[in-house]
Amino acid sequence: MRVEESRLHIVIQEAVLYRVLRTDESPHIEGIIAKDPYAHCDLEDHVASGSKRGHRSQFITFTTDFKAAIVYGKRNITNRKNIKAIRVVVVDQNQLQRDYNLSIKDVSTGVGLNTRRAKNFAKMAKEVVVEGFIQPEYVIAELRVTPCDWGILDIISIYERPSWAVTMADPVIRISRRKPHNQPTNYSTWGNGHRQGNGGKEILALLGIMLFALVVCGSSNSGTVALTGGLIFALIVFICLN
Repeated sequence: MRVEESRLHIVIQEAVLYRVLRTDESPHIEGIIAKDPYAHCDLEDHVASGSKRGHRSQFITFTTDFKAAIVYGKRNITNRKNIKAIRVVVVDQNQLQRDYNLSIKDVSTGVGLNTRRAKNFAKMAKEVVVEGFIQPEYVIAELRVTPCDWGILDIISIYERPSWAVTMADPVIRISRRKPHNQPTNYSTWGNGHRQGNGGKEILALLGIMLFALVVCGSSNSGTVALTGGLIFALIVFICLN
């Protein structure tokens, strides 16, 4: 999709985070890992200097704003001539929060930071910092954004998790969960323990057995006994089917 950057709008109903990827990252295959997981970088220092080349940190930077990710990515293109496009990964924030091996710090409002530099960076980038290994299954999608002339962005989806879909229609990117395929209508238990699904077949089977009982009744010397026996047998079969 080609779209004017000023008109770009992203729609998503779930809580997600965005990250501009380094050239050596393949998040949906290898997950996401910090530059140096064993470093002892101060949070303040990471926010103020974490994007500098050669800076070692155990933190991973995300943003809550897709447009903020594009701004940061465009700066990378300007500063590093070997980069022509911005790769942005989208991760499921709810899954991150359920992972007890991760530490998540939302500094997007500057709260918890002391220096003006760190606060300004955090607020401009709407930054969220994660410490720990991010599993590949937390990745929802990966988008490639190529800035063109006159404020135009060329955006394509290069990866989507099977349970998610990315659809684009200028100027909107919509990220949503795929609707599950229709499940077979075999027995499924609900609420009070009754079953639903193949009820029509059960009724037909019951009617057939009752008809058989009536036929037996008509040809029997003891009609009442035959009818009663047939109905009892039909009731037993119906109970077994349920």
